[in-house]
Amino acid sequence: MKIITLTTLALLASPLRGQEQEQAQSVAPELSPFEQASSDVQHQLQESIRELTRLREEMAAEQIPLNRELNELEAELILVRGEYQQASRSLDRRTLDLSNLATEIKSRKDEVSFLSGLLDDYTRRLDTDLHVAELARYEESLDASRLAPENKNLSDQQIFEIQAALLGLSLDRLQEALGGARFEGSAVDSESQLRKGTFVLLGPAAIFRSADGRRIGFAEQRVNSSTPAVIPFADPLNTEAATGVVTNAEGYFPFDPTLGNAYKIEAIEE
Repeated sequence: MKIITLTTLALLASPLRGQEQEQAQSVAPELSPFEQASSDVQHQLQESIRELTRLREEMAAEQIPLNRELNELEAELILVRGEYQQASRSLDRRTLDLSNLATEIKSRKDEVSFLSGLLDDYTRRLDTDLHVAELARYEESLDASRLAPENKNLSDQQIFEIQAALLGLSLDRLQEALGGARFEGSAVDSESQLRKGTFVLLGPAAIFRSADGRRIGFAEQRVNSSTPAVIPFADPLNTEAATGVVTNAEGYFPFDPTLGNAYKIEAIEE
């Protein structure tokens, strides 16, 4: 009975499966290769469209902060560009100022060099124009002004100050010379003895009186010597007058209009 039943069920099921297959074939008929390919392409296209839509949405979402950042960067660029232009203009002005300053410095250096040359010439002329009685008085300042340009350890400013100091002393000398100058010094007498005493200088002439009062006369230049010599007065009246001038700073000033030439001529005549 069991065998019959199973056989009977199998026979009954077989027509049913056949009917289901026929229905499936009638519902989904088999596609041709071209139709299958077209279907696949359509499916891929739809997937691509969905992917494109998703990417566009992501790009749109990312574009907003990117645009904001771009605007901020553009604003910063404008600010930096303005600062650069301002700095560039400032640099141009400074370059021009430096150029003008360099020109001014060169001009001032040329002026200093010119003035220094003038002071050099003035030092040499003053050295020869001084009376022999004044040489010891201005010797230190003259030597300093004469040697300063050759001293490599001195700056231009220091050289100029040393030379200007001598110029100041010479101006003071001119002030004194207006009314006569009286100062201490030394001179050699007729016995070739060096005597200390007092000079009185008036214009181009000078007289000397020793400290002991025993030597008094004109102060004149000796040959090959920077120390003045005392030429005694031949007239006692001149000696008395010169003594009053030296001791009291007033009185009659004995004057040799030949400035010592008469004495020199007398000395060489037989």
